Amino acid sequence: MKWKLILMALVVSPVVLADILYTSYIDANTGYLYRYDDSMNLIWQSTNQRGIDRFTVSPINGNIYAGYDGTDKWVRQFDVNTGVLIATTVPTISGLSSNHVNDVAFGYDWNLDGVPDLWIVTRTSLLVFNGAQTVGTGTATELARWTIADSTTTVYDGTGGTAILFGPDITGDGVEELYVGKGGNNAYGKINVYNIAASTVDTLVKAATYAANNTRDIGSMLWGPDVFGDDGFLDLVSVSSRNYQLRCFNFQNGTDMGIIEENMTSKYYPLCLAVMPNGSFLMGTRMKTELDPLWVSGVETGGGNLVRLDPVPGTSPQAYTPTLLMLSPRGGTSDYRFTDVMYFEQKAAYAPIPASGKKVALDLAQTSWTNPDPNQPGGQVTCDVWFTLNYPEYLPFPDPNLLKISDPNDRASWWLENPNFEMYATKVIDNQPINTLNLSTVTTVPLTYGQTYYWRVDTRDTSNPEAGTTIGPVWLFTADNSAPQVDAGQTVYTWLTNGTVDVTMAPTISDDGRPNPPGAYTVLWEEVVDDPDVTINNPTVQAATVTITKTGSYTLKLTVDDSQLTNAATVTVNVYMDACSAAKGVPGYAKDPGDFDNDCDVDLDDFLQLAADWLHSTALAAPLP
Repeated sequence: MKWKLILMALVVSPVVLADILYTSYIDANTGYLYRYDDSMNLIWQSTNQRGIDRFTVSPINGNIYAGYDGTDKWVRQFDVNTGVLIATTVPTISGLSSNHVNDVAFGYDWNLDGVPDLWIVTRTSLLVFNGAQTVGTGTATELARWTIADSTTTVYDGTGGTAILFGPDITGDGVEELYVGKGGNNAYGKINVYNIAASTVDTLVKAATYAANNTRDIGSMLWGPDVFGDDGFLDLVSVSSRNYQLRCFNFQNGTDMGIIEENMTSKYYPLCLAVMPNGSFLMGTRMKTELDPLWVSGVETGGGNLVRLDPVPGTSPQAYTPTLLMLSPRGGTSDYRFTDVMYFEQKAAYAPIPASGKKVALDLAQTSWTNPDPNQPGGQVTCDVWFTLNYPEYLPFPDPNLLKISDPNDRASWWLENPNFEMYATKVIDNQPINTLNLSTVTTVPLTYGQTYYWRVDTRDTSNPEAGTTIGPVWLFTADNSAPQVDAGQTVYTWLTNGTVDVTMAPTISDDGRPNPPGAYTVLWEEVVDDPDVTINNPTVQAATVTITKTGSYTLKLTVDDSQLTNAATVTVNVYMDACSAAKGVPGYAKDPGDFDNDCDVDLDDFLQLAADWLHSTALAAPLP
């Protein structure tokens, strides 16, 4: 494959097969999310998304979650394979003093449910939302919010910012820290590092502040190669839009390492940065670079570029050579901005079900996952599946020691944060074209309460055999609880007496007594459709009584909650004017042969009717005609 420039010729050898995701700002009412292949051919383009800005790819389901910088100030979910809008996962956030959702990231599990949560930074606030609820078409619940305004334009001690990034543990508590980039139109850009594990809903604990020399803003951050080659660790690379430069920090002590030499002098106003496997960078800009034919020297020229910065061999600190990948699709000097970019390598299996870290019911029968697409049409992806009940070397997401690797410039090894897995696990599936695992074939079902199960899916692509086996991440789930089993009872057929009837509900409920505490479940009876003729007298009692004052068919819902999981069932109550009408309403009702008047009784009335017709014959008196 070759890198191919849109609108002008360019030939560059690729590094690996991957895609580029990016967002664009066109004007206040127009923006898009794009996915291009490694040859810069468009795969898909979203519908118009006014104000779309920074985005992230979920480690839970593999989809794209984008924040919006504008009127809407929400977070939306997009299908990574089609670009189709799935849901507004975080509706318009209320109570913000600004209309900017500046950055989004999945990271620290704030509510400790085993699933990474969704973190959002705005100009003045830092917020976290329930990550488990980001899957599907529902909305995610806000878990915490910290809002402290900056006291001055030099201190930047508030909780807002322009970029967020989870990174290495500098406090020694074994939990990743949260890095927040800040700054404005002055010379005091900085990065605040927060100790999330020590923070509470009332207090956000700041662990450190990294100051940048004469830097006006920190607009984007990532963990890049060891640009300055000084310590064998990855550097914290940042974008300063208003300084037209990229800077490096030593993540361990916050030392400002200086400006990255990208061999450009234009006022290109960088907005976003992504790293490629060979240490190259992808950079999106708001203004034109000198690589653009329409660039004007000495001034900011509207209409951004997408640029690749390739390492220059043998330079230390590392220098880079810029290559133009994409002009502003609108051409000219319009205000087209590349607002975020990602080098997207969907080579490994992703989107496990259950999500990694999830607590599951003991009756879980299978796991599943999504395989990457084959490199070429007609190719087939096959899988090796590894499984074990014991993996003491497991590291959490994200690994707080992720950056301490033997070769910091080997991007392919950054995410392989769980070593020696094959020493503990057994290969239970070998080179098969599957995406599910029947748990009964690899362990005892039902699962064992409290047991954690670890598994990994490695993939191969028959259309790209030279790529070999792609090692997947280690996933896990814990058998923790089963939802209560609920039967709301059999359908009721009853009747009014003096205009009313009381019905005692008779559900069947079973539960495993977990979690403990509380070791018990609660119940709630509700009407599916509210009706003034129905009164649930004691809705939190299992054998609740229901008073009904009108004929009709009514559906009641019983929800049982063990404080962690819920289950529900419904029952129908049919109310008639009298007992006979109720009997006739029961499916399969058959009238007694002796019930001549069809009143559900065989009595004297039926005998009198029989007597009146006694000896009466309907036989012919003579042949007809």
